[in-house]
Amino acid sequence: MYKLVSLKTLVSILNDDEIIKELLSRFRCAYDESQVENFLHNDAIKYDRNGWCRTYIFTNNDFSVVFGFFSVGIQNLKFAKSISNETKYELTSKKVHNSASPCFVLAQIGKCDGCNLPKGILLETAVNTVKNIHDGIGGCFICLDCKPELCNYYSRVGFNKLHENDYDVQMVLKLTN
Repeated sequence: MYKLVSLKTLVSILNDDEIIKELLSRFRCAYDESQVENFLHNDAIKYDRNGWCRTYIFTNNDFSVVFGFFSVGIQNLKFAKSISNETKYELTSKKVHNSASPCFVLAQIGKCDGCNLPKGILLETAVNTVKNIHDGIGGCFICLDCKPELCNYYSRVGFNKLHENDYDVQMVLKLTN
């Protein structure tokens, strides 16, 4: 069985950085040269404490296993010059005269190798977490950057391609008011 707990809550419950770091170090993810693994092991606590993002962890009742995690935050999305004013308007529901707009960002998401989380639970929970925040404070959309081979995975919950370069794809999910 698994449960979702924020890293901020975990820090306050366990109240010991070494125990938390040891727990996070059990997370293994071979995908993408372990970029998500590196974030959880080395940066998640610092980012959470500084308020740059919130990390949510799927764990068991005694906090001895990390099945997966995601991190969400807020950023100012800089629209590429190639993005039309019409697309900007569709996303923000307002005329955008500058090249940026505030948004929620799905900064990191990862499932531990070999864990048995139900398929799609990480992404669905991340989107629902942001939607709950959106209900309280507003906002227009969620953005993320991903590798091209993951576009279909994110499209299944409503993300659409916004911009693509040689390395990754920027995708957005419009939030309704």
